[in-house]
Amino acid sequence: MPYTYIHIRSIHEAIRAGIRWKVRLEYVGYNGENQSGRSAKFWELTCEGNSIRRNWGKIGSTGRSNPPAIDVYEAVDKAYEKVNDGYKYSSLTDHSWAPAAKPTPAPVPPKVELVGPLNNIVTVVPAADGTYAALDENENLVMSMPASGVRKLFSLSPWVRSNSMGISDEDIAA
Repeated sequence: MPYTYIHIRSIHEAIRAGIRWKVRLEYVGYNGENQSGRSAKFWELTCEGNSIRRNWGKIGSTGRSNPPAIDVYEAVDKAYEKVNDGYKYSSLTDHSWAPAAKPTPAPVPPKVELVGPLNNIVTVVPAADGTYAALDENENLVMSMPASGVRKLFSLSPWVRSNSMGISDEDIAA
């Protein structure tokens, strides 16, 4: 019997109905904790009867699982925590519960080799004084720059642009 992929909000109803279900969440995006700065990982809950199991890992792998069954309330809390961390539903059988689909982001451009300290820049974030902080992979400050410098950097390296969250084109407009 196949699993029914459900939304977190449906877990209690699914348990009461006695169906086999899964909640699968995936995250593809920035991760400052690894060397490439990118992640593609999944996290899922599986329920058969009254036993809920967690499984997580790199997308495309079988992942790792946590053998001890966990409490339904702990499972729901952890699932919401993952959604708040940026994970998205990878599949739902019950599409009425699905959140509105967001457009698929464009593929991440390749990293362009820049000159000198610019080559160490991984992301740019707004600074409190109205300038922008260019950071390396360990989130150390490489340099501060005005909006015009950020515009130029983004034009030279779409890869840095794709890693820089929270800066719109309007923010750095001339």
